[in-house]
Amino acid sequence: MRLCGIVAEDPALPQTTGGRMRIIFGYNEKAKEILYTDSWGAGHERKWMSIEDARTITSDLYVFTTRS
Repeated sequence: MRLCGIVAEDPALPQTTGGRMRIIFGYNEKAKEILYTDSWGAGHERKWMSIEDARTITSDLYVFTTRS
């Protein structure tokens, strides 16, 4: 893996630094990883990242909830 911004990313899915939204929709407690979709584009729909890396690169956090 090469460094793309702050943490290592898959070199087969090139990207540059900069802000974008990632939506977390899964968590592997044993591996301490999140499953997320990345707004970067094609090939970034289902990616895994360690919780440690996610905390490192997160600058804002938004929570979506459903209406009751």
